[in-house]
Amino acid sequence: SGVQQQGSAASLWLLGPSRGGDPRLLDGLRQDTDIDYDNYSVAFFTRLTWHINERLRLEPGLRVNYDDKSADYAAVASGGLATTDPALIALQRGVLQSQSYVAKFSDWDAAYDATLSYDVTSSALGYVTYARTFKSGGINLSGIPNRPDGTPNTDVASVAPETVHHVEIGLKSSWFDDRATVNLALFRTEIDDYQATVVDGSIGTLRGFLANVEE
Repeated sequence: SGVQQQGSAASLWLLGPSRGGDPRLLDGLRQDTDIDYDNYSVAFFTRLTWHINERLRLEPGLRVNYDDKSADYAAVASGGLATTDPALIALQRGVLQSQSYVAKFSDWDAAYDATLSYDVTSSALGYVTYARTFKSGGINLSGIPNRPDGTPNTDVASVAPETVHHVEIGLKSSWFDDRATVNLALFRTEIDDYQATVVDGSIGTLRGFLANVEE
């Protein structure tokens, strides 16, 4: 549970001089939040090194992960300037508002990679790597945008896993009896469903929520 309360300068700083001219608008505006959150995760992983010959090696790795998350979010707003003006009420709700929703997320995911490396000399190593990794999906626990009818848009209550595809080729070397090191790498990294913080006025100007960027 948590409490957030605005002070006498909140209207000026959060709404600006033109909209927040009356300091009483947000003074004392308060939000009491109660979050019940459960997270269960299990993973299996392994990594091997195959010495194809004295100089050439293949190193594959694998991780399988399962996540199960659930949350019950409830926030109650109170205080601030008592008014029946819809425009002023909208400004208050743009900072702190009452909202409640239930969200769930569960998913299996896998990360795997393989590196082929070759000892060019005793002081130079060439390699090529491919990796597919992920960042687990989750649940928004700071409020979410509302639909046009004013109800929470639970379609964005959870965020999908972030997937990373990475390819790299490089050379690691040392020179002059290890007095100098020269490493070179060429790589490309592509991220699908990138997890980004989005700020939306319908849930307040003080916080954002997680959402996925396509690529």
